[in-house]
This record gives sequence, structure tokens and C-alpha cells, in this order.
Amino acid sequence: MKLFPVFEVAIPDSFTSNYKNLLQRSLAVGFLARAFAIFQVEDVYIYREDPERPNMDISRQIKAILEYLEAPQYLKKVLFKKRRVLRYVGMLPPLKAPHHKSWKPLNEIRSGELREGVVLRSDKDRSFVYVGLDTDIEVVGRYPIGKRLTVRITKVRDRRVYGEVVKRQELKVFWGYRVKELKGGLEDLLRKKMDCLKILTSRKGKPISSELNKLRKSIKETKRVLIVFGGPYKGIFEILGYKNAHLLGDFILNTIPFQATETVRTEEAVYITLGILNLIRVL
Repeated sequence: MKLFPVFEVAIPDSFTSNYKNLLQRSLAVGFLARAFAIFQVEDVYIYREDPERPNMDISRQIKAILEYLEAPQYLKKVLFKKRRVLRYVGMLPPLKAPHHKSWKPLNEIRSGELREGVVLRSDKDRSFVYVGLDTDIEVVGRYPIGKRLTVRITKVRDRRVYGEVVKRQELKVFWGYRVKELKGGLEDLLRKKMDCLKILTSRKGKPISSELNKLRKSIKETKRVLIVFGGPYKGIFEILGYKNAHLLGDFILNTIPFQATETVRTEEAVYITLGILNLIRVL
């Protein structure tokens, strides 16, 4: 079942900068990926904490690992080449999201089944999509080779499988997240996102308990919610400034009031915050 409103998350390109090596950074990103899948986050934005000095290497590492984990197992070898940044992905827990389907013999395939795939070849008016089966699915239309598609199976006949391409937003089930590496800072993102409720998280924000009724009403009235997190060294107010934060955010919330530890890591804050907001979403 797909939940509404849709959740989106923004994290800084400094997210893993407090970790010493690739293994630690990979584990932290894997932790995030599981949270995004569990709480049905559809879009993930990696914004530049300091637009003048972007953390390009870290940002690309985060994006690569998130995208690798989001892809179904049977597509990983097709979509991803061997890269140093993916060295430890085998140690990370799989997402097991709804679009991570397993292999099936053709006699068990049924019309209406959804599968994620990648275009392997195309001709004038049709394309053949690999979806982890013994044969590729034929769809109408010419699509670029290597493009990912979501396909609904329409017919199986004589070991040939036919399907139709469907858009993710039309599905009634969560179908993974998309990762967008931004070229600008958080302020640019917030100014452009005019179609959603914007929740900024900060230790200096209002306790979420004091805003519950107002927050619940706002979540019920919107189609999309953007949840923004700061980094390991700079929080939302340090990144945006006090005035900008209040101008650009609909809520600035402390989702972990009375924390007993000196710091809360970003990945921990993501789990806690999404868990609370998900509960409000379904109430």
C-alpha cells in the first residue's frame, strides 16, 4: 500500500564527513537507505551544505551507494560497474522493497504483475526490457538502451512476454526512491519547493510535542512533505541562518526532545523523525 502524503528527504553533502573510512561511510548510507525504504521516501535530495565548497566526493559516494541499494538484485550487474565506492555494499542489508522481485519460471508469471527492468535493445517501434526473467519483456515504443522502466506484464504466450510501461506515480504501491544530487545549496532547494510542506529538523527547533495538532492538520492537507536534515557539524540554523530558516520552513522541529546524548547522528535523526511523521501520516 502506498502512503500519502509522499515523503521527500533532503540531506547535506557533508552527511558522512565525520566518518574516517569508506567502510564506515558505507554503513551509514546503508542505514539511511533502509529508513527510506521502510518509511516510503520517494525522493532523496543531496544538497550542498556550502555551495562555495561542495563535498563532491562524499556526495557522489552517497548517491552511488543509495542508488545501488535501491536497484533490484537482478539489475545490479547490468546497471553498475565495479567501482571502489561500492566496495562494501555486499555488507549492507538489502532493502527487500516491493520492487525487489525474485526470479520466477515463465509458467508462474501472471498478467498484471509489475517488475522493474532495464532496456537491453530497441528497434523502430518496440523495446525489450530485462526484468530478471528467463526472457525479456517486449513493450511498445523505442526507449534508450540502459534506461530503467517499470513494466506491467500484459500477456505471456509461447515463451514470449509482453508488457506496458507504467509511471511510478500511477502505482498503488511504494516502488523505491530516486536520488538527486543538487548543484545548489539548501536555500535554493527550499525556494524551489513551493508545492510541499517543508519540515526542517533542528535541536534548536520547537519540541514536536508542542506542534502535534498543527503538524497533523498540515500533513493531512498536503500532497508532499519535504523533511530536511542538517549535517554532522552544521545544523539547519548554521546552514541557512536564523532568519532564512524561519522564512523558508513551514515547521522547524526538534523531534528528539530531552536527548540524553551530546549529539544525535544524522542517520539516527532520520529514523526517529520519519518514524514519528509516518505515525502522524497514518493516524
